Amino acid sequence: MPTKALSFILLVVAAILATQPASRAQDANASQPISPTTLFGGPEALGTNLGLQEIVEVLRTPGKASAPEGVGDASKPSSAPFRLDATGTAGIRAYRTNNVMRVQSGEQGAGVMELSAGANLAGDSINLFGREVKPNFLMMAQRAYYGQFSLRGGDQGKGVLKDILDYEFRMLNLSGAFALNQDWQANTAFEYSELRSFRTGEKKYHAFSPILTVSRMKQLDATTLLSIDTNVRYAFTKTISAYEIPGVFEDDGDNWQAGATLTYVKIMGPDGRLVVLPSVGFTRTGYLKNTHDGRADYLWTAGVSAMYSLTEHFGFQAFVTYGNKSANSLGRSLLGSSQKYTNLDIGVAITGQYDF
Repeated sequence: MPTKALSFILLVVAAILATQPASRAQDANASQPISPTTLFGGPEALGTNLGLQEIVEVLRTPGKASAPEGVGDASKPSSAPFRLDATGTAGIRAYRTNNVMRVQSGEQGAGVMELSAGANLAGDSINLFGREVKPNFLMMAQRAYYGQFSLRGGDQGKGVLKDILDYEFRMLNLSGAFALNQDWQANTAFEYSELRSFRTGEKKYHAFSPILTVSRMKQLDATTLLSIDTNVRYAFTKTISAYEIPGVFEDDGDNWQAGATLTYVKIMGPDGRLVVLPSVGFTRTGYLKNTHDGRADYLWTAGVSAMYSLTEHFGFQAFVTYGNKSANSLGRSLLGSSQKYTNLDIGVAITGQYDF
């Protein structure tokens, strides 16, 4: 396999694993869609995985990528000056979901358009507590516009959805990756995220999350990789409301989450430009505060993504994602029509990346 192709694949898989916890959090935390205020009450209220699963995957696919340095290597620290590698990214995604409100019955479809942009700073490995740690800082933002197009009769339009579901998501993530042994690596991160209504300029929700990820990537042959990822996170949350609602507290969304994902990576084509990535995952989200204490949500996901590198800086992606969400007895009593649902999202994306 060409070195450039292998490096490209390693970066793609790493990006997927890095963003899946956030995506699963957003979908697993669904609650009953009652009003715009409720729907914008944070990931646990929005109840959708429409965008977050592939934010960084979309943003960081093509380009002059190289495999992470210093992770799993036994090399000694260099005496060279500390260096930062900067990357700018942007992406446009369009897709149709068959269950835009994430409800158990009466599902309605909608077309969604997402615009994403971000910047990534990757530093040289440093020695920390006797281990070589590679630091990384990611900044990104995404806007989602619902009901922008209709592919089937009966799909919801933007006149119905824009004031309820359109959102802006922002995230800052500081992480450090290090080798546990020759096969496994770990990544610790501190992440801040917030959800805003760009229609009104109001911040609706924010969260601070310490995250631990343990993963392994095994090369099966010259064109095939298998990746397993496990992660745990705790989310300190705050839901911001313009008025007080009896029985609703700003920290209702506080939760701990554990998940696992298995991804199969296949490089295709004579030049390795086409990559196919089927994956399956499971996440359990447990809530810890107020009336939600003891609630647990369960999310199964399965999907396949095909990614083609058009040039060094641009790429094209097509994807299909299936989700199946359920809850325990307390969750069923609290979530109403969103206690259980399935969704199928199908779409395409154009992505860009530039290394400074």
